[in-house]
Amino acid sequence: MELATFIDRADAGEYFATGTFRSSDQPFFPSPFQAVGSFLRSGTLILFEGTYRRDRSDASQPFSFRLPLSEHAIAAEVTSAATGRLHGHFLPTAQGFELLTSDGAGTIFACHVEIDSVGELRLAGSVQREGRSLSFSAHASPGSGREILGNVVAIRQPRRA
Repeated sequence: MELATFIDRADAGEYFATGTFRSSDQPFFPSPFQAVGSFLRSGTLILFEGTYRRDRSDASQPFSFRLPLSEHAIAAEVTSAATGRLHGHFLPTAQGFELLTSDGAGTIFACHVEIDSVGELRLAGSVQREGRSLSFSAHASPGSGREILGNVVAIRQPRRA
C-alpha cells in the first residue's frame, strides 16, 4: 500500500477502537481494551494522539504516534507510559504497513496496520519490555465511541411508534 493512500484514507478526526490483548503475565486469558484518539495532519507530519484503557474502571493512559513525512524514509515515533519513546519505521506492505520501533535498550513495539477505503483501521502487534511481552489486536472506526455505542443501543432497542 502506498503512503499517499494511507494519508488519504486516514480520517482527520476522532477514532474509537476496541480490541483484546494477552500478557505474558496471564497468557491464557485475553483481556479487552479500548482506545480513543484523533489523527491530526499537517504538510510534513501525521500525528495520532489518544488514550487507552483496559476497561471502564481502569485509568486512561496517553499515547501518540508521529509520522514525519519525507521523501527518503518513513521514520516513526511511538510514545506511551508503558513503552516510553520509541523510534523506528513505518514500512509499506502489500496490504498495509508494518510499524517497527524500539528504544535501543530492549523495548520493542511492532504492529501491522491496515486501513480500508472508509478509513477503518485493523491493527495487530506486540510489545516487549523488561522481559515481559504483550500481544494485541484491535479494530478502530472513525467517529466517537458514544456514536458507535449509541448505534448499538438503537439497534437493540427499536423506537416505539
